Amino acid sequence: MRHSLKALVAILIISMVAIGCSSEADESAAPATTAAPATTAAPATTAAAAPAEPIGVAMLIGASTCADEGYFLTHCEGLEAIGAMDGVEWTALEEFIPVTEEFTQLVEQYIAEGADVVIDPGAVGDLFLDGCSGMGVVCFQTYGLPDADGNFADDVVAYYPRHWESAYLSGVAAGHVTETGHLGYVVSFDVPLIVANANAFLMGCQSVRSDCMLSTVTINSWFDPPQEVEASNALINGGADVLFGFIDDASVIATAEERGVWAVTMFKDMRRFGENAYLTSALMNWDDFYTEEIGKVLDGTWTGGRLELFDLGVGHDIDAFGANVPADAQSAAMDARQQMLDGTLNPFVGPLYDTDGEMRIGAGEELTDDFIYSKWDWYIDGVG
Repeated sequence: MRHSLKALVAILIISMVAIGCSSEADESAAPATTAAPATTAAPATTAAAAPAEPIGVAMLIGASTCADEGYFLTHCEGLEAIGAMDGVEWTALEEFIPVTEEFTQLVEQYIAEGADVVIDPGAVGDLFLDGCSGMGVVCFQTYGLPDADGNFADDVVAYYPRHWESAYLSGVAAGHVTETGHLGYVVSFDVPLIVANANAFLMGCQSVRSDCMLSTVTINSWFDPPQEVEASNALINGGADVLFGFIDDASVIATAEERGVWAVTMFKDMRRFGENAYLTSALMNWDDFYTEEIGKVLDGTWTGGRLELFDLGVGHDIDAFGANVPADAQSAAMDARQQMLDGTLNPFVGPLYDTDGEMRIGAGEELTDDFIYSKWDWYIDGVG
């Protein structure tokens, strides 16, 4: 059967990625917890019926690959965890899919071939939803966005970490190691997802030294190593001595290592690409979320129509620090982390000014999850 062939191919691909690409340094990551992520929308009223037979799960990656060493590798590890569950008959993985109507057609093809769950880890928007939603299957969309009325379809769950929290903590550490007070950020796309991360990184640094500033270079890609290297060099040449970037691979830290500056990475522990440059990483892990959600699909209790945002320490966190990171930088970041976990520190409070000096968030006004997640489309003062 074709499903069996797809299952075998998927298992082989995932196994090769896990063996050849996973970082041996992951053992040094901050301890993970297994609590369920927080739900930011009221539970939907309709639960999926329990499957009458084992299910098939397909993950479709747009314009990238598990071998990126970062973002998509974390999702492929999650798919591997799904594949090990009782009741999951097969998993399938497709990579480097054009972000065009071809993506929609491939979603439809997998559903026609028996997929019960389809996962879009790359947030391709309507290209995914047009093929999945309304087709009688369960749709997982990473960084899914609501419709114009603020709702999600009943067969869709959107999910993402509160990545701005770990970005802020990385910025606190950066504030203690920067000599110039000048940070650099490689921007994949100028969208709220990235703007919020860059702003949070700068806010962390500014909590240590008020003169901290952030330069950005936008490359309009999630995965383009040559452009990332060029952007990193431009930022360093402009005076930045700590780099960060919301990109999929290790190009930024590799360049930082060559140039003798610090770097924060995303998604995975990437210190082996720059032992001297490594400050920390904003880690992401989807395994618990995926297995808990698939468990609900299997027992018939799954509901859609919601957004799940992972708390700090649940699905995302800062990594253990690099070997060269001073003790004061480590303790300051970890103290801030504990305060955030205790609820005694919320750094996302006004006043906040934009790059033109206009107050956009009033004094004492707290930024909501909804705003940070999908509406923060302007850079704060200090970004240039």
